[in-house]
Amino acid sequence: MKAGINLLLGAIFEAKKTGKGRIGRGKIYVELMQIITDNSDDISSCFGGSIDRFLLRLLRGETDYPYTLFSFERLEKSTGDYQKFLNYLAKAKKFCSLVLDENKIEQLVYTLLEIIRQDSSISTILYGPDYISKEKLLGSYAHPKRICVEALLLGLLYHVHKNPADSESIELLDIPEKLTFHAVRYRDKSSLDTEMPIDLAENIREIAKRQKQAEMKYQLEMKYNYINIDRLPENKNIFLYGTGGSGKTTLLLNQLGNENTVSFYFTLYQHKSEIHENFQSESCWILLQILLKYHYQYEYHTYENLTANEGETPVLQQLTELDKLLKSTPINGQQSYTLLLDGLNEMSSDLQRDFMKELEWICQNWKNVRIIITGRTVPNYELFSGFKCIEVVGVTDIDLDNALSKNSIILPNEKLREILKNPLFLNMYIEGTTKGKSLNTRGEILDSYIVNRKGSVAERFILQFVLPIVGKRMLNCYSKYEITRGEIISAADYALKIYVHNDFVYQNYIATKSINKKDLLKSRQNTDWVELIIYNTGLMEASISEPHKLHFVHQLFRDYFGAKHILNAVEAIDMGYGSGYSKEKEAYAHEVDFSYIWFNEEENNDNNDAYTLVGEISGDYRNQARENLIYCNTPIDTLLNICRQFNIPRAAENIFRTLRISRNKVICGVDFSGVNLPVSFPTYAKFSMNGNYPCDFSGSRMCFNALLELSYTYAYSADRSIILFLVGCGDVAVWSFQENKLVGDYNFFEYEKDEYNFNYAEISEDNRFATLISICSMITFEIATGKVVKSCFTEEEFSEITMRFEIQKGSKTELEEDFVINVVTQLDRFRNCDFRGVKFMDNEYKDILRKMGAIVE
Repeated sequence: MKAGINLLLGAIFEAKKTGKGRIGRGKIYVELMQIITDNSDDISSCFGGSIDRFLLRLLRGETDYPYTLFSFERLEKSTGDYQKFLNYLAKAKKFCSLVLDENKIEQLVYTLLEIIRQDSSISTILYGPDYISKEKLLGSYAHPKRICVEALLLGLLYHVHKNPADSESIELLDIPEKLTFHAVRYRDKSSLDTEMPIDLAENIREIAKRQKQAEMKYQLEMKYNYINIDRLPENKNIFLYGTGGSGKTTLLLNQLGNENTVSFYFTLYQHKSEIHENFQSESCWILLQILLKYHYQYEYHTYENLTANEGETPVLQQLTELDKLLKSTPINGQQSYTLLLDGLNEMSSDLQRDFMKELEWICQNWKNVRIIITGRTVPNYELFSGFKCIEVVGVTDIDLDNALSKNSIILPNEKLREILKNPLFLNMYIEGTTKGKSLNTRGEILDSYIVNRKGSVAERFILQFVLPIVGKRMLNCYSKYEITRGEIISAADYALKIYVHNDFVYQNYIATKSINKKDLLKSRQNTDWVELIIYNTGLMEASISEPHKLHFVHQLFRDYFGAKHILNAVEAIDMGYGSGYSKEKEAYAHEVDFSYIWFNEEENNDNNDAYTLVGEISGDYRNQARENLIYCNTPIDTLLNICRQFNIPRAAENIFRTLRISRNKVICGVDFSGVNLPVSFPTYAKFSMNGNYPCDFSGSRMCFNALLELSYTYAYSADRSIILFLVGCGDVAVWSFQENKLVGDYNFFEYEKDEYNFNYAEISEDNRFATLISICSMITFEIATGKVVKSCFTEEEFSEITMRFEIQKGSKTELEEDFVINVVTQLDRFRNCDFRGVKFMDNEYKDILRKMGAIVE
């Protein structure tokens, strides 16, 4: 790119004011040339006619520019003398104010700097009264330069007249997310000093202004204290809560357009709790992140990297200055800054407790900061009692009806309408709906949207097979919100290995989807598939702070793809190898990465979303217990058939977990016969509907009844009138001695985190509530109803009850076996279920199942 008169004029014309009172190109050209040229009194005479017509022909490349007509002797004599040059800067300032749109000045400066950077013929340029090296204008992300608009225009205007070059007209370039300069208007001589340090407050304010505001496609329904509100309150700390995809993040990012505040946006899954030795602020992570993102534009990603390059003393001084800025008293009660903190639910419980300490400190000390935070639910921390907790319900009924009417869609049921109030699912439903196919669940909507998307062979293979492996691997690791580019390429090569390079699977499964092997492998060789994922699918994006890492644009896509891989693997085995047994089929079943626990949940529970989606995508939800049940075979039944042929570790455990969610804890009519059951049989569901549609466990290869462990984990009430038993997999049984019967049978499986069972319980003195704890989770529920009333506790509360557990755990005696069996046999789990031919580890389990109503002989 060469700096020529066409290019400079084109950029200026693009940046001019528009609308009422706009100035024509001829007038702009005259005003521009009168700043700099000696013959400034009668510019129009140089063209012998209409300047507008001349400019049109010039920009089209139909005529030459009359360089020889202009003289710049007076300007040249002013170089080196600021006072003599002052007149030129003053005229340039008047021109900029008259002609240029203030909102386009930054874009104009970026365009001109990019021209200078790319033009190898430019080594120095006139900037103010002096010539400087062009490198002094370019700057870096860590140290952006202050660029005077008037001086830059004058310098380039002089350059293109003294150094004629062929160039085309240019439109303003799009500004990147990170910039190496600040555009400033001329005020005095200091405006020309490119080395003048940029004030910390000024820098973070200017960089924050460049953040893109989210587009609100639909009006969102919000409720505060169960009353609808149409806007967020000002000057108040807010907690936005709602289901995944309800619009919380969009609403949060929409706040970036608030001109009354400087907004700092952070995703909380990236939170780290470590405190550096010389950096002891109680607001450690957030304070450091503000400095890294809004001052250094993530030129440095960590504290260590930052201090190694900038020096620890200057960095600590900047952190102290920033801290004081945020602690300052607001002017007229209006906070100058807003923290936008997204996704509290995406933090593990341990990190969440650390983060709450930081947030409490901020609320107490940063007087000039307002906080808006999002999460699925409002955690039970005392701090949030001072926040306005606002529920984001989803799309308003009016906007929902308008969107459906516009697309001629009539909903079959009210349940689907509730799903479509979620803007994410509404958009996908409209785009993914196909005639003749009924979509009733989130999983089916996601699946239709993804599978029916158009694209090249590579794009369709990536969507249907590569991203499912990516999602599955992310759900199986501790840092499950980001994945490196290298790990994505590894997933792509693994997908090719198991789906394409395997001839059985390719011919019988992949080829039926019109995916050509030759075209696919050619694309893998010649195309960067990571770039395809980012720019062609739009489902993942690179992290700004760590560009080598990617994340899904929404957590639901990660969960969907993780679930989809399980179903892909089942289809590949079934269609690739057929229903019979073979050694090749068994080897392949162990290769496709669905053995052991499907979705690791160490980070947080996330309400078992991936397991839920397996049930929804497969259609298993249609088998929920009801009168006159007509059982529908699904891919889960296909997987059970595969499990009957050979051992897949923990497959039955995953299946039980999926069915328990998709069928609302009542699993009816399933053929588990001959399946290798879990060592500890799950107790978190019923396996018949009060004896109707019982499950078949006949001929299973292993069975162990965890219900007998009631005798080891229990708690008496203070008056010894009730006893509470903890069973594995979240089951709780409550026995009343006064009524001599079972009075409570509840399951809290979804609250057990990190696969640690609740191992301690205690009952309140009034016998109304019970509290359960495990190594890392804790809940309180109402004994009479099983309703959970508290699921998040402070570290002090957790430590206090854990201490009582440690004191009491060694003092409990084993209960009489007859009493335990009496309790167990009143639990309705296996009535009429078939356990004939099962090899029991102990015949006592067989007797108990018989007393529970199961068929054992």
